[in-house]
Amino acid sequence: MSPDLEKQLFERYPQIFSGQERIWCWDGWFNLIDTLCNQLQQATAKGAPQVTTWQVREKMGGLRFHVQRPEPLQHGMIKLAEAMSLRICDLCGNRGKLRGLDGDMSSGWMRTRCDEHANTQPE
Repeated sequence: MSPDLEKQLFERYPQIFSGQERIWCWDGWFNLIDTLCNQLQQATAKGAPQVTTWQVREKMGGLRFHVQRPEPLQHGMIKLAEAMSLRICDLCGNRGKLRGLDGDMSSGWMRTRCDEHANTQPE
């Protein structure tokens, strides 16, 4: 994720992010992660434990949002966001679908991309 967007998340949710970790995904999932963090903080305000991340990244084309000891509601929020990431282009945030890199689903390299970015290799 770009340093500017990462900084926004760290500033908005200092209870969730230590600011020392990196968010290892592209900018297209910023809104998804922002919404998830907002929901997690609302749950904490209503009595759920405070979750803290130990890793946020892309794996096999989907978001992985790892936190310390979530309660079942928080775990469900995270799993829903991870599932939604498989329908959101990781580059632009538009509707996407899981695709094999270069169109090859058997290569093992997966990305969730919209039609416009299907073959885009980010810098």
